[in-house]
Amino acid sequence: MEGFAVGDQVLGLVVPGVGGYAEDTLLVAESTVLKPEEISFTDAAAIPVAGASAYAGTHQVELEPGQSLLINGAGGGVGLMAAQIGRVHKFQVVGVDHEDKRELIESTGAIFVATSDAVAEQVHALLPDGVDIVFDLVVLR
Repeated sequence: MEGFAVGDQVLGLVVPGVGGYAEDTLLVAESTVLKPEEISFTDAAAIPVAGASAYAGTHQVELEPGQSLLINGAGGGVGLMAAQIGRVHKFQVVGVDHEDKRELIESTGAIFVATSDAVAEQVHALLPDGVDIVFDLVVLR
Protein backbone atom coordinates (compact mmCIF):
# COMPACT_ATOMS: atom_id res chain seq x y z
CA MET A 1 0.00 0.00 0.00
CA GLU A 2 1.40 3.37 -0.95
CA GLY A 3 1.63 6.17 1.57
CA PHE A 4 2.59 4.07 4.59
CA ALA A 5 5.91 2.91 5.97
CA VAL A 6 6.79 0.23 8.50
CA GLY A 7 6.29 1.71 11.96
CA ASP A 8 3.73 4.34 10.92
CA GLN A 9 0.97 4.90 13.44
CA VAL A 10 -2.34 4.42 11.63
CA LEU A 11 -6.06 4.07 12.27
CA GLY A 12 -8.74 2.33 10.27
CA LEU A 13 -11.26 -0.47 10.12
CA VAL A 14 -10.12 -3.93 11.17
CA VAL A 15 -10.34 -6.64 8.50
CA PRO A 16 -13.60 -8.58 9.10
CA GLY A 17 -13.03 -11.78 11.03
CA VAL A 18 -9.58 -10.79 12.30
CA GLY A 19 -10.45 -8.85 15.47
CA GLY A 20 -8.91 -5.80 17.02
CA TYR A 21 -8.15 -6.90 20.60
CA ALA A 22 -4.46 -7.44 19.95
CA GLU A 23 -1.21 -5.54 19.91
CA ASP A 24 -1.07 -6.09 16.14
CA THR A 25 -3.89 -6.68 13.67
CA LEU A 26 -4.80 -6.22 10.02
CA LEU A 27 -6.61 -3.15 8.69
CA VAL A 28 -8.55 -2.57 5.48
CA ALA A 29 -6.07 -0.55 3.41
CA GLU A 30 -8.71 1.60 1.69
CA SER A 31 -10.06 2.80 5.04
CA THR A 32 -6.70 3.31 6.77
CA VAL A 33 -5.08 6.70 7.37
CA LEU A 34 -2.07 7.97 9.27
CA LYS A 35 -2.94 8.66 12.91
CA PRO A 36 -2.46 12.34 13.74
CA GLU A 37 0.11 12.71 16.53
CA GLU A 38 -2.27 14.75 18.70
CA ILE A 39 -4.85 11.92 18.82
CA SER A 40 -4.39 9.22 21.44
CA PHE A 41 -4.52 5.55 20.45
CA THR A 42 -7.70 5.20 22.52
CA ASP A 43 -9.43 7.98 20.59
CA ALA A 44 -8.03 6.72 17.30
CA ALA A 45 -9.55 3.30 17.96
CA ALA A 46 -13.00 4.86 18.37
CA ILE A 47 -12.93 7.11 15.30
CA PRO A 48 -13.70 4.48 12.63
CA VAL A 49 -16.61 3.06 14.63
CA ALA A 50 -18.08 6.47 15.44
CA GLY A 51 -17.55 7.64 11.87
CA ALA A 52 -19.22 4.58 10.38
CA SER A 53 -22.16 4.96 12.77
CA ALA A 54 -22.53 8.65 11.95
CA TYR A 55 -22.39 7.95 8.23
CA ALA A 56 -24.97 5.17 8.46
CA GLY A 57 -27.31 7.30 10.56
CA THR A 58 -27.13 10.33 8.30
CA HIS A 59 -27.67 8.30 5.13
CA GLN A 60 -30.80 6.35 6.12
CA VAL A 61 -32.80 8.87 4.11
CA GLU A 62 -31.44 10.69 1.08
CA LEU A 63 -31.52 14.38 1.97
CA GLU A 64 -30.94 17.23 -0.44
CA PRO A 65 -28.88 20.31 0.44
CA GLY A 66 -30.96 22.63 2.61
CA GLN A 67 -33.08 19.87 4.15
CA SER A 68 -32.96 19.46 7.91
CA LEU A 69 -31.17 16.98 10.16
CA LEU A 70 -31.95 16.97 13.89
CA ILE A 71 -29.35 15.21 16.04
CA ASN A 72 -30.43 14.37 19.59
CA GLY A 73 -27.25 13.80 21.60
CA ALA A 74 -25.18 15.88 19.21
CA GLY A 75 -22.33 16.44 21.66
CA GLY A 76 -21.00 12.87 21.65
CA GLY A 77 -18.54 11.33 19.22
CA VAL A 78 -21.15 9.98 16.79
CA GLY A 79 -23.27 13.13 17.03
CA LEU A 80 -20.37 15.46 16.32
CA MET A 81 -19.34 13.41 13.28
CA ALA A 82 -22.96 13.34 12.08
CA ALA A 83 -23.12 17.13 12.38
CA GLN A 84 -19.93 17.46 10.34
CA ILE A 85 -21.30 15.09 7.69
CA GLY A 86 -24.45 17.21 7.62
CA ARG A 87 -22.39 20.35 7.08
CA VAL A 88 -20.47 18.75 4.20
CA HIS A 89 -23.79 17.83 2.54
CA LYS A 90 -25.16 21.32 3.24
CA PHE A 91 -28.00 20.07 5.45
CA GLN A 92 -29.56 22.40 7.98
CA VAL A 93 -28.26 20.72 11.16
CA VAL A 94 -29.81 21.23 14.59
CA GLY A 95 -27.92 19.66 17.49
CA VAL A 96 -29.65 18.96 20.79
CA ASP A 97 -27.62 18.35 23.94
CA HIS A 98 -26.76 19.82 27.34
CA GLU A 99 -25.73 23.48 27.59
CA ASP A 100 -22.12 22.56 28.36
CA LYS A 101 -21.85 21.11 24.83
CA ARG A 102 -23.01 24.33 23.09
CA GLU A 103 -19.62 25.60 21.93
CA LEU A 104 -18.52 22.17 20.71
CA ILE A 105 -21.74 21.58 18.74
CA GLU A 106 -21.77 25.08 17.27
CA SER A 107 -18.14 24.55 16.15
CA THR A 108 -19.51 22.01 13.65
CA GLY A 109 -21.79 24.63 12.11
CA ALA A 110 -24.91 23.15 13.72
CA ILE A 111 -27.59 25.23 15.39
CA PHE A 112 -27.57 24.40 19.10
CA VAL A 113 -30.72 23.64 21.10
CA ALA A 114 -30.34 22.95 24.82
CA THR A 115 -31.91 19.83 26.27
CA SER A 116 -35.05 20.87 28.14
CA ASP A 117 -38.78 20.27 28.35
CA ALA A 118 -39.16 22.87 25.56
CA VAL A 119 -37.02 21.15 22.90
CA ALA A 120 -39.98 20.44 20.62
CA GLU A 121 -41.11 24.08 20.74
CA GLN A 122 -37.57 25.37 20.13
CA VAL A 123 -37.06 23.05 17.16
CA HIS A 124 -40.47 23.99 15.75
CA ALA A 125 -39.51 27.67 15.99
CA LEU A 126 -36.33 26.96 14.02
CA LEU A 127 -37.93 24.54 11.54
CA PRO A 128 -41.65 25.42 11.30
CA ASP A 129 -42.16 23.01 8.38
CA GLY A 130 -40.80 20.10 10.44
CA VAL A 131 -37.63 18.04 10.46
CA ASP A 132 -36.62 15.90 7.49
CA ILE A 133 -34.62 13.34 9.49
CA VAL A 134 -34.02 12.76 13.20
CA PHE A 135 -30.88 10.98 14.36
CA ASP A 136 -31.52 10.08 18.00
CA LEU A 137 -28.40 9.08 19.92
CA VAL A 138 -29.81 9.36 23.43
CA VAL A 139 -30.30 6.21 25.45
CA LEU A 140 -32.82 6.52 28.25
CA ARG A 141 -32.24 4.45 31.34
